[in-house]
Amino acid sequence: MCAKVNGTDTCQCPPGYELGSNGTSCNDINECLKSPCYVNNSRCENTRGGYNCSCTNGYILGANNVCKDRNGGLSLWGAWGSCSKSCGGGVQTRTRACDNPTRKGFGADCVGALSMNQACNQQLCPPNEVEKNYGILLQFNGLPVAYFTTRVQGEFRTTVANGINNYCNTNNGNLRKCCNSNSTYVPNTSSLKQFTNFGQIAIGTGFPRERNGLTQVMLVVKSDKANALCSASKKRKRRGISLGGSETAIPQSILADIMKDPSISQAVVSNIVNTVKSESNVTLTVAAAPIALVTNDTNEEIPTTEVSTVTVPATTDGNIVVTKEDSKGWVAAIAAIFSVIGVIVILLLLFILLSRKNMIPGLPGSGKKGKEEDEEIKMEESGKASGSDESKEEEKKEEEEQSEEEEKKEEEEKSEDKDEKEEKEEDKEEHKEEEKEEEDKKEEKDDKEDDESEEVSEKKEESSDVVATDETEGEKDEEKEAED
Repeated sequence: MCAKVNGTDTCQCPPGYELGSNGTSCNDINECLKSPCYVNNSRCENTRGGYNCSCTNGYILGANNVCKDRNGGLSLWGAWGSCSKSCGGGVQTRTRACDNPTRKGFGADCVGALSMNQACNQQLCPPNEVEKNYGILLQFNGLPVAYFTTRVQGEFRTTVANGINNYCNTNNGNLRKCCNSNSTYVPNTSSLKQFTNFGQIAIGTGFPRERNGLTQVMLVVKSDKANALCSASKKRKRRGISLGGSETAIPQSILADIMKDPSISQAVVSNIVNTVKSESNVTLTVAAAPIALVTNDTNEEIPTTEVSTVTVPATTDGNIVVTKEDSKGWVAAIAAIFSVIGVIVILLLLFILLSRKNMIPGLPGSGKKGKEEDEEIKMEESGKASGSDESKEEEKKEEEEQSEEEEKKEEEEKSEDKDEKEEKEEDKEEHKEEEKEEEDKKEEKDDKEDDESEEVSEKKEESSDVVATDETEGEKDEEKEAED
């Protein structure tokens, strides 16, 4: 802008411009040459008649063109880490950091997770030696895995433990199966002895699971080696594998046979349906499928002899009706077993007849020597019979000795209780005597204090009497002197 001032042409330029050498034109000033922006992490951009400041490296432009604050940014995800398990369902993790860029000043923290997990190695683990020797697979139709919750598992284990304890205490044959013994001890069903408990009903890792449209539960039933039932039989055999220092388990073939018992299978299915109904208010129709054994390292299940299927259908009133469907495979298996037994019996009878008729040389019963040997065999058999009677008598004696030992223990406990009572009574008497002694001491102190107070009062009286006598004697003397 130009004007004449005092007759002279004078030009002025607006801010951001300077007057050119000709005195009439305005040229733009490059303010960035003087570094008007913040010293660090900033950039200056010259504009016509001015300039602009901005921040670099993610910083935020603040008051007075200051670049001190920067928000944090997340980096890219790292590689997945190793899986926590080689089989049976593990977890692997990958991470990222808040360093792209790092937070500065009063900038904001990163938004988003810094770690991520995913499942890995979901393939089934091969069964270990304990599971292959003692494990069975209970299978159910109509039981979704999602409903086999922690509470349902707890009720399931309780029902299995109660069912097996009842089964093992039913008769001598069942006791032999459970305790793996040849004992002649007959349990008393009116007073059950414990064989297993809730904590010893083990469910395999990764179970329950779905397989071929069925829900499978791996089951191992453990017991203490010195449990009450088997200890009462006195002749229990130890099994080859021990679970923990003091535990053993029912072999899988015997356990499968026990779990086929209708009273146990029906109770298990009914309990599952009841618990799901109570917990989730859902009524399921559950059926027990054939039991399978855990037998190999590839986790392939080989079904045992088919058992009767137990079905629990839903009802309109919420109650449970248990029905039973017989299996043809079960009947066929029994028929095959009896046919094999019949063939063996026939062969034994033929063998005995031939040996009696001396048609098989070298066997007992051929010639005089054979007759003598037969007589020796008869003697041995009679000896065995008497031995069995003796074993029964020994068992009775052992039971009597056990009862005597228990009575002795009870008497000892009673005597110990008596001794404790007597000691307490003696302590009470001593305490009473001490209290009496303290009371006597107090009385003696009180008597002494009374005696001392009496002595003091007597002394005061005596001194007062002496003073009085002195005064009377002085008065008499004065009277005599007056008379004189």
